[in-house]
Amino acid sequence: EETVHYRVYSNGGAQDWESIFPPGGGFIYLGPQDRPFGLSMYHQHHCPMSLREAAIAGKATGHVFHCLSYLRQMVLCEADATLEPVIPVPDNPCAEYIGVAHVCRDWTQVY
Repeated sequence: EETVHYRVYSNGGAQDWESIFPPGGGFIYLGPQDRPFGLSMYHQHHCPMSLREAAIAGKATGHVFHCLSYLRQMVLCEADATLEPVIPVPDNPCAEYIGVAHVCRDWTQVY
């Protein structure tokens, strides 16, 4: 559903986009060694948010912004709560999420 929040066309929407994240940015720490895991929904929300920021910094068409808004809505609708183990990557501020099985729908039923 469209909303006056989560604007995709201007910097004014950044706070709304960031408000989705709980304290800790969507990461939880489990086990005796406090191993970090990220919840998929927050990882999925982070990616269109990053694309939005890049689009605002450069030149993008209205269609790009429409797609970012649509992706944000899709991520929130699906609310994937799969735990993704954080695997640090040297010299990279990001982490890799590999080897994680997600429960997916059978898209061929739609096709």
